[in-house]
This record gives sequence, structure tokens and C-alpha cells, in this order.
Amino acid sequence: MNKRRRNTYLTIVLFVCIVAFCSCSESADESQEVANNYIAAGYVTQHNGMYYGPFGDEWKLYQMGGIFMKQKKLSETRLSPFPYVQYKNNKLFYEALEAGKPDEQLTEQSWIYSLDPKEGKELKLTRSDITLNNFCIYGDQIFFTTIWQRAYINKDGGQIYRMKIDGSDLTLLGDFKGNKYIQIFDGRIYLSGSSDPMLITMDLDGSNVESQNFDRVFILCDLLVYGDSIYFTVSDNNPEQPEENGGIQNPLASGLYKRSLSDSNEEPIGLIKGDIVSFSILRNKIYFAGFVNENDEQQKIYETDLDGNNMKFLANGIMPNAVGEYLFYNSSDPPYGITWLPIK
Repeated sequence: MNKRRRNTYLTIVLFVCIVAFCSCSESADESQEVANNYIAAGYVTQHNGMYYGPFGDEWKLYQMGGIFMKQKKLSETRLSPFPYVQYKNNKLFYEALEAGKPDEQLTEQSWIYSLDPKEGKELKLTRSDITLNNFCIYGDQIFFTTIWQRAYINKDGGQIYRMKIDGSDLTLLGDFKGNKYIQIFDGRIYLSGSSDPMLITMDLDGSNVESQNFDRVFILCDLLVYGDSIYFTVSDNNPEQPEENGGIQNPLASGLYKRSLSDSNEEPIGLIKGDIVSFSILRNKIYFAGFVNENDEQQKIYETDLDGNNMKFLANGIMPNAVGEYLFYNSSDPPYGITWLPIK
């Protein structure tokens, strides 16, 4: 991981701790034209004109009206900095943290919770001995991956599970090395991460597992399925020094790429050059945050077409999350915090 990206991640963690709210990438109702339609990687979701997310000055779940003035706290449970908020069957689903961190844990434990906004009934859905990485909802089932802790390889982690939407019938689908991030598209599970293999696909029952290494040496940082293409960001390991890449010459340079969903042999097409930290797709537009100019000192958020053309600067900030009629992001300018822009 290059120095600027590593410093960026440290800045993100510090920034989130200071302003005390959450951010991530992409989440929405199935009715919205969003990347994957079923991805769970966003800190804001929408239903019937209401937005749900950590809009207050603390890591708690709020409901906010379309005019973004009326806020209602829904729960006292502490959300994760990456809460993956989703709405399904008249309930909200999100990632929450435990109150403390046991001495033997490298990361705080986090679990999936559900909340009925009308009744105010909140339920913990995952077991206490499982630490959540991320999750998504497909149909009436929840699929999730767990944190892989190198120092505790004999403990649960690096796994993918499936359970019913009420938390019952927990089923292990696979066990892998490294943290994996899950999406589901057209009845197929996509697991991405930096460890080989960088992309794993499988059926909903864990069968027909296929691995793809992209035949390159780089860090696959983020991935979305949209339409008939896979969009992904990579961070190279310094192409000027092939010895740092296992002797392989000319790996993909840092940037945003796309590749055919159906043809794994198709060469990736470069869309945007630069250190792209996160991105979101909505209504055939890509919204991304990163460093596209050598003199950039902070991340900037841009809008672009699916082919990378017509790039337009939007704001200084991190973690763009396109939902409904707005782009939510973590602003780097005063007064800081979660901010939103209207998008067409």
C-alpha cells in the first residue's frame, strides 16, 4: 500500500473519531438503479423519502426527512464507522459495535442488528463470537463475511455465512484467508479482497467456487458490479520497481478500472488514473473520492460517466455514497461531518 493511501486511511480513522459519525460506500433499495442493487456498503439508505444513517453528532442511528431538518434518533446502540445500513421488509439492518474491546481482540467486535422503526424494537442477529466484516441482503436472506485476524487464525474469521433475515438458520458457506467484502449480483456471490485470490465467486449455497487473480500484482481495494461490468480500484506496488512486485513487470497502475462481467479473460479497461480510495455508482454515473493530481493534499470527490469521461469536481471529502436524489459524503471542509449534494 503506498504511503499516501496509508496516511489517508489513518486520516479517515482519526477524522471519524473526531466528528463522531460514520461513513462508507454504497447502499440503497432494490428499486433504485444502483451498483449491484444488492450491495451493502453504505452509511445512508432511503425508503419512502426518508433517509436513515448516522446524521447526529454521535455514532447512533437517525431518521431524517427529505428536507434534512427533522432528525429523529432511532436507537442508542453504537454504530460501526462502517454501518452498512439497509432497509428491507419494513426494518433497518446495520452493523453495531460492542461497548468495549476485550484484551484478546485485535479489533472491536461488531454484529448485525435489525430495528423496526415503527415499533422501536431492536434485535441483535449475529452471535457474540462472530466479528462482522460486512454484509448484504439478497431476497430474504443475509449474507455476511467475518473479520480475519492473523494473530488468531484458529478463531472465526475470513468466513462467509448465510442466515435468514431474522437471524436464524446460520450456515457457513466458505472459509478463506484474508478479509473479504461481499456483493451479490444475479444470484452470484462476489468476494473481493487484497489476498490471493483477489476475487472469488460462488453460488448462493457456496457451491461452484471460482477464483480470479486478474493475472496481475496489485492491491484490489474496492469493487462494484454494475450492468454487465465489474468496476474496481487498484493500488499498485510501485511499477518503477518490479522487484517489489514479485519480479512481475508492469502491473496495473493505481486507478479505477472496469472489466467484462461475463468474460474473465478480458483485459481491464482503465477509466481514471490516480489513487482512488472509494467510489459509488448511481444512474450511470460514477462518484469517487481520491487523489487524481500529483499535488493533491486531500481527497477530492468527482462525478464521471461510466467510461471515465466528463469528469467534474464536486467537493473536498471522502467516502461518497450516492442514494436517492443526493450524494452523501464525509466533508473535509468546515463545518465538517456528513454533508449532501443534490444529484440528478
